[in-house]
Amino acid sequence: MATEPQQNDERILAWVQDGIPLITRVLATATEPTTVRVNGYCVGGRLAIATETDIRYRSDISTFSVPAAKRGIGDRLEGIRDLASLFVSAFKSETFDSGQQFHAGEARNLGLVDRMVSQADLDSATSDLVGRIARNGPLTIKADKQALIELDKPEVDWDLGAPETAVALCRTSYDTEEAGAPSWKSIAHSSGGGE
Repeated sequence: MATEPQQNDERILAWVQDGIPLITRVLATATEPTTVRVNGYCVGGRLAIATETDIRYRSDISTFSVPAAKRGIGDRLEGIRDLASLFVSAFKSETFDSGQQFHAGEARNLGLVDRMVSQADLDSATSDLVGRIARNGPLTIKADKQALIELDKPEVDWDLGAPETAVALCRTSYDTEEAGAPSWKSIAHSSGGGE
């Protein structure tokens, strides 16, 4: 019979092996832009999840690391591929093999985050970003996201029809009227829901 600490270790391992890849796949294929705000430690699985979002804001006190090497647990190929695609190439091996924590400007220099703001301004900066996105044409945002999803794939796997269909839908919608006005009529119009 397993002891309580062993059961906790098994649950954590199951979460790392099954839960995190599921969440990262959902984020990678989301049809709307995804954002994350990091204020503190973003380590291991949390980092894997954060890096699958489209836009990453962090406070100046945030710390990032990939501690698998320190803990003796292997990283799956998908996880390494997704994280490694963000890193400046000179730091890939150091990041994975050392388990080193990266602070403040280092994370930005490594490509882990899009913007760093002070801890006091993190909530307002993130809210401002989401508001700016929401004021744009929603179908155009979806079309852009579809194109970015395709560009993340190897070129031989691109489905060029999906982004082209999305762009055509924008041109027959209310998106040009909605740019700057967050009414989102075009979503209801395109799905047959009226206004």
